[in-house]
Amino acid sequence: MNNITTILSKSMLVAIGIIWLTSCTKSEDVNILVNIIPSVNNQPSASSTPGINRIGNLEIATRDFAEKMTWEAAKKACADLGDGWRLPTKEELNEMYLNKDKIGAFTLDNYWSSSENSNFYAWSQDFSSGIQNSNSKLNPNLVRAIKPL
Repeated sequence: MNNITTILSKSMLVAIGIIWLTSCTKSEDVNILVNIIPSVNNQPSASSTPGINRIGNLEIATRDFAEKMTWEAAKKACADLGDGWRLPTKEELNEMYLNKDKIGAFTLDNYWSSSENSNFYAWSQDFSSGIQNSNSKLNPNLVRAIKPL
């Protein structure tokens, strides 16, 4: 789909795709260039630029999935991206936490790892504190996909 350029005046209400702009704070007109490309199932996009969102031998998706999900749903959503995408292990998730400022776009909340603690629990990591917890697989958590390079 082509880029769409929209000119907004102060206090003008505009809806562009899922982006709602309620008002402009500057007195002059504001030019906004919006690239509207719907994402399939709100899946994260992967970086195709070398050196961006890569830690060691892992490529990290540029954003989270749009919704929190259970552990099983998280595993499936990552695998459904194809091309080797998966949930990070407990250790990989910790590396992501340690490099969260470099990687960017993380929410200060719990993220799933692929590492299981039992049939009913898997490891997650709180990105506000860095603490890893054993979490019920039925609890909804955030998801960031990775793949080996």
